[in-house]
Formats: sequence, structure tokens, C-alpha cells
Amino acid sequence: MPLTPLRSLLVASLFGAAAFAAGEGGTGSEGGESGGGGGGGDATSRTEESLDRPLARVGGVAVTRRDLLVRLGEKFRTSNEGRSALNEIVDNRLVEREMAARKIVVDEAAVEARFRSLEKMVADSGSGATLTDELADRDVSLAEFKDRLKLLIGLETLARKDFGIESGTEVPTAKQHLWLKSVRERAKVEIPAAAGDRRAAVIDGEAVPIERLGQEVEKAISEERRREALNEAIGILVVSRLSAEAGIAVTDDDVRAEVAARRRQFESDPRFQGVSYEEYLEATRGAGPDAFLADPDFRAQVALKKIVLASGGREAVRKRFEERQDLYGVRVHARHVFVRASEKPLAPPLGDGKTSRTFAEAETIAREAKAELSAGAEWKAVVSKYSEDASRLRDGDLGFFPERNRFGPAFFENARALGPGTTSEPVRTEFGWHLVQTLEVRPAPTVDEAFDRVLADLAGERYREALSAAKVEILPDAPRTGAPGDADRDEDLSDTPH
Repeated sequence: MPLTPLRSLLVASLFGAAAFAAGEGGTGSEGGESGGGGGGGDATSRTEESLDRPLARVGGVAVTRRDLLVRLGEKFRTSNEGRSALNEIVDNRLVEREMAARKIVVDEAAVEARFRSLEKMVADSGSGATLTDELADRDVSLAEFKDRLKLLIGLETLARKDFGIESGTEVPTAKQHLWLKSVRERAKVEIPAAAGDRRAAVIDGEAVPIERLGQEVEKAISEERRREALNEAIGILVVSRLSAEAGIAVTDDDVRAEVAARRRQFESDPRFQGVSYEEYLEATRGAGPDAFLADPDFRAQVALKKIVLASGGREAVRKRFEERQDLYGVRVHARHVFVRASEKPLAPPLGDGKTSRTFAEAETIAREAKAELSAGAEWKAVVSKYSEDASRLRDGDLGFFPERNRFGPAFFENARALGPGTTSEPVRTEFGWHLVQTLEVRPAPTVDEAFDRVLADLAGERYREALSAAKVEILPDAPRTGAPGDADRDEDLSDTPH
């Protein structure tokens, strides 16, 4: 695990290294009963009483803030946010333990002096903001901030003593980093990765609960991502009930089989040529395939597929495949230049700041783009200049898509009729005008070839049915963005293996 010096705690990110000069009254002392670091542990004790506050109810069963924090810890433990937060939690605890063992006490007067120094520095910065404003903007309480200051002063005191730095002088950042590195090397820090393990780390046998990691992650992410995690916690509860009713258990071998299926889907997608599945997962999830073994949300997805097969068998998959050839039949790989239009105000605004564009105006722009292509302009350059959807980041590549797609059957038929490498005249859909270039037409697969995709769709339907029947109630304290079962919509028309 990479090392994060304690100076990268909240205070440093707010005010920079100059804020941590030892200054008047800014040191700790030896002797007496240790006051401890007052860092993460105290913050945790203060919030303990709020952890069981309900955020949602599922059929009368509460989904609490603790459940949300557990999910955040599980979800982000392999991400950059999670790794950074876990590093700081471990560093905090190591400093607290050293302070206690060596009876280093940081008194309130030292913390208050450091706080007043920071207040003055913010006031003198000319920003017009106060230190209180800065903390409120970052959703940090005054008590928590002072706890972090106490811990930081303790770190400075320990490093000063061990490196023989004269009292009253600043402890260089590099020295603090080296001190933490030496303490970490002496400690035994383990990061559990087993399914259902509620420990984020183990420090010399002392467990750090996964919800403690969740608390730190919660401060670093948006409300939308917090709501996403709450929705997942709700989903895990709903699926666990379904699994219990059906007598379904998910084994590690089941998870590995699902990962293999997603790998096959990934490797057949032309958008990811030249990228390995491991590289894709590292970029999107911060971890390799083995991390799925410990992810309750992923295991719930596997459980849903097992529930579908247990109730309907392969016959249910075959029947759906035959009934829905508009979803599972012929697929076209195409890319497009897309010019938005709407009779209503557009959001977000267009590149020129306008909030509306008629279809006639959009058609004119699309024909300009077509003329440039006909005159020999490179496809990539035309996409960059004119296209207005997320696919422009992939040179307009939409991947493989079926007859039933976001842009409608006519869009599919137009793309299907084109020869490979041929670009259409402007094509109108309800969203605007498109120039479509077909790259490949793939014949309808067999039911075995489409099995994983069809089963995933049936599992999704089963989940939505269960969610509807579960009578989910979102309470006022819950993050307010999104709802369980909501799906993000993108102009990417193909299936992406997550």
C-alpha cells in the first residue's frame, strides 16, 4: 500500500505546509496521562450514536447510515479515494498509538494557538473567506478539525524528538514522512479481501472496521455517489431476501464464472481492442478481477442470475431470446457524428452557449459536416468539430447495437443497409441529426452465444420486480440524488462489461 504522510490530511489540503510551522504554543509535551491523538478514534466515537440512524426502509427493515458506510467502504476500498482514506486512517492510528505509548500530550492551548494562527492566515489571504467558511464548504466540523490539528501536532512532536530537531523550529515535511515510514515498517498492516470481511485493515491485530473507511470516503465523494452506494445497500438487502427464499448461495466459483463471462463480452467488443480486461478494471474500478470475490454487490448480481435459472432454467433464456430478436438478433457496429436538436431547451447548453436549436438548424450543420467528409476530411476531426454526445470521446464509436436501441429502429435499419466503411446522408431521429458510418454487421447469434446477455437482462427484470414489491421508502436523511433501480443513460448503445 502506498504511503501517505500525515501532512496530506485535511488541514494540509486546505492551507498548505506553511500552516504547520511549529509556531507559538504549537508543540506537545511528555509526561502524565496521555491525551492520545484525538484524531480518527474520537471522531468515530462522536458519530457512533448516529450510525444506526435509518436512511431507508425496505419492507419495514431499516437501512441505516452504518449500512451506507459499510457499502462505501466495500465499494471504494480498492479505488484511489479508498486507498488514500485507508492510508490516512492507518497513519492516524499509528500516531495515536505512539503518542499513547510515549505519553505525548497535546494540550488544548496548543491546539487553540495553532487554530488561531490558521484563522489569521486565512483572513490575511485576501479571499474574503473565514476559516469557518472553509471548513463548512468541506463539510468538516470544528471539533473534527481540531482533532486533526491535535494529531498533527503530535506527529510533529514525535518526529522532532526522534530526529533531534530543536524545539520551536518547524519539522520538515520530509522528516514527518520518514518518521511515518519507519513506524509503518515496524507495524504489521494487513488489508483483508475475503467476501463478507467487515475489516478495512488490521494493524498489529487491531481491526479497523469497514464503516470507519466508509466515513472517510463519504467526505470525499459527491452526494450522487453516496446515493448510488445507498441504492446498492438497498439492492443487496433485497437480493439477500430473494436468495434466502430460493435457497440460493453464491460460491467463489460462481463469481469466477461470472467474471469469465464478462471477460468474454469485453474481449468481443471492438471498442476495447488493445486493452486487456485487467487494464480496463484497474482504470474503472481501481482493482483487478479478484476484487469481485469480496464485493457484495457483484455477488448479488450473480445471485440474481442463479435465481432466474433456478426458477425458469435455460428454457426461460431460450424463450426470451426467440421472442426478442430486436434485442438479441442482428447487431451493427457503427459510429456517428451527432448534432443535437430539440423543440425544448437543451441541457446542457450547446457549445456556443445556446440552449435550443431547431431541427432545420441541426440539419444544416449535419450537412456541413457531411460536405467536409466528402471533401476528404478525417472522420476523427469531423467528430471532434461537430459531434455533441458522449461517444465523441471515442471518435463517435457506438459499439455493436441491436434493432432496439436508444435512437430507434430506423437508425438501426439505416446503419444496417450501409456497406462497411460507408457514411450515410444526414439521418433524423427524435434527438437530432446523425451521420452514420457502418463498420460491421454481425449476424444474429445462436442462443448459446447470446446466453450471458439474455440471462443478465432477465436477472435485471427480476431485480426490478423484487424492488417494486419490497416497498422501498427513502427517508429524509438519505442522499437525495437518484433512486434504486435507476440506470444511467448514455449515447453509448452497446453493452459494457463492468
